[in-house]
Amino acid sequence: MRNGLFALCVLGFVAVAPLQAQSTEVKLVTKDSVKKEKPSKPKSGGANYITQAELAASGKENMYEAIQVLRPQMLRPSRGASSFGAGQGQKSSTEPSQFPEVGGPNSSLPSVYLDNAKFGEIESLRNVETGRVKEVRLLSAADATTRFGTGVTGGVILLVTK
Repeated sequence: MRNGLFALCVLGFVAVAPLQAQSTEVKLVTKDSVKKEKPSKPKSGGANYITQAELAASGKENMYEAIQVLRPQMLRPSRGASSFGAGQGQKSSTEPSQFPEVGGPNSSLPSVYLDNAKFGEIESLRNVETGRVKEVRLLSAADATTRFGTGVTGGVILLVTK
């Protein structure tokens, strides 16, 4: 016989044995004996996600300050806010009177949810200590509406606590 590798898969079991003239050793490997490794979370969560490690490394005491340093775009109005009211015979949207009221029904700033419950508007982030938070996600207006219903035209900053 030649040296080689012989593999047999029967009912979820895999038998692997080297083909050698004098060896009849067979090793059984089951799905339970194979160690499954969970994918590690990235050090940086990307534009719409902040990890617990990033929050701890920020050195900030409250979530508003941490987000302001780590992902300042999360605290800005969603895209399209600058065109609010424009194109309908109204004045340019760059005038202060044309900006949507913060926290109002036409607000394009994200609402804040804490563990899937409405917590408040952007300023409420100042009342949450970074040490309490496991992760932060920014949900688009469409995703937020699907998850939480209407009234989240600016999306949602979702805080998940430890």
